Amino acid sequence: MPDLAPKTDCDVQTVIAANKRKFYLRLILTIISLLVISVLLWTSKLYWKTNQAIDVITSGSKAELPVTAPEPEVTYHADKPISIVLLGSDTREETGSLNTDVIIVAVVDPLTKKVTMLSIPRDTRVKIPGYSGYHKINAVYANGEVERRKAEAKGQPVTETGISLVKETFEGILGIPIQHFVKVDFQGFEKVVDELGGVKVNVERSLQYDDPTDHTHIRLEPGEQVLNGEQALGYVRHRHDNRGLKYYSNDFERNQRQQEVIKSIVDKMMSVEGLASIFDVIDAASQHVRTDLSAEQIKGLVFDMKGLRSTDLYSIESGAEWKPDINYNLIPEEKMAALRTALQQAMGVTPDPSWKPNNSSVEGKDEPIKKPVSKPAASTKGKTPKAPPAKPDKPAETTPPESGQRPPADPNQQSGTETGTPVTGQDQPPKDATTPGQNEQQPPPAALPAGGQGDSPTSESTNQPEQSSSEPPASDQKEKQSTDKADSAEQVPAADPKKEKEK
Repeated sequence: MPDLAPKTDCDVQTVIAANKRKFYLRLILTIISLLVISVLLWTSKLYWKTNQAIDVITSGSKAELPVTAPEPEVTYHADKPISIVLLGSDTREETGSLNTDVIIVAVVDPLTKKVTMLSIPRDTRVKIPGYSGYHKINAVYANGEVERRKAEAKGQPVTETGISLVKETFEGILGIPIQHFVKVDFQGFEKVVDELGGVKVNVERSLQYDDPTDHTHIRLEPGEQVLNGEQALGYVRHRHDNRGLKYYSNDFERNQRQQEVIKSIVDKMMSVEGLASIFDVIDAASQHVRTDLSAEQIKGLVFDMKGLRSTDLYSIESGAEWKPDINYNLIPEEKMAALRTALQQAMGVTPDPSWKPNNSSVEGKDEPIKKPVSKPAASTKGKTPKAPPAKPDKPAETTPPESGQRPPADPNQQSGTETGTPVTGQDQPPKDATTPGQNEQQPPPAALPAGGQGDSPTSESTNQPEQSSSEPPASDQKEKQSTDKADSAEQVPAADPKKEKEK
């Protein structure tokens, strides 16, 4: 006989409570399942997008190296530091410039999770191996690219490129092997910052500049603020100012801003907002970044450095000083020794005693160029490999200056030392700024650039070759063209050999 006794209120409440528990359990399990599926889908998409982006940014890396160059290392070693030169350039058609006005040498150590960075001022003096006279260091890449394009236009094997010349020159100056490069254009920088939702910086003083030739418009006021891509680019590039020489930014200020923005980008990438926009950031970067790092190396670095913060970025000060009498930055000898030691320690290398460094950037030094010579060590962090002897200066082609032109000076630098702490306020110059004639040399007014931020043709780059400040070549030697603007590969001007005039 079934139990026909009526259920009490207690029994009904027990059944309801049991049903509620089952419902909430099913709901929790459903939510967890959806989260797991979402994470798996997000991870799969991230993996796919990353692989796709890596394929794009590594494509064409072989074209950046001459046919005689050895294949770069492609295997990732989690216990070995990697040296990278980061080059930022303006590739807009209206500027026509190949100058690399952002130059950062970085050593990434996956074992210690640290990155050591050295920003090199764009106007640093240098002797380029195989070239006569002195040049500004931001023109090294451009000179190599001109040689590459000329060879391609003539159907000849490419024996020199911008990247190969940068690596060779910087190895001689710094005493470490430059293993890889990362090249990014300014448009890519803008897009990455925009996709991240901007970067936070502390603008120390008012920056005001307009250049209608390349559509540059900088309007920044003092204070901590979030900058979009265009504003961030103007912040790191500000050089000239509408209000005159006293408001110009020197190379040292620009280098400090570059590293400040890089650190802000790193922190933003690790934030929730940055992770949410990671796919858009990858898309933007893949269109404007090129490197010779292999896919294996990129993935290894991304995994090992995934927790990177701005506090893990160690900046080395170059200590360069502006010399208005020669229009170059020079690095004091003790400063150069210190930064070389810091980079060599970060790489775990010891220079060979027979190594003869390129001291053309060192104040008071003027020695023949020698390629770096160093021997490998037996340990994991060894010594730099031994390099072959330096190549002789190449015969060169020179293009005469346009009529009425003369090489512009660099009025952006106010003195032989770094500009002091500027005061806030829109109309106040930096505290240590002086008017022309007050305890400092001012460039002649006739040499002032017509406009531009120092990396456009209207400001510092012209079709004329860069002038050497000393050591005219022998009478039978022709000066190799030093250019701040690269000729196009399709239209290479005919050579007009002439002997270099002594200054």
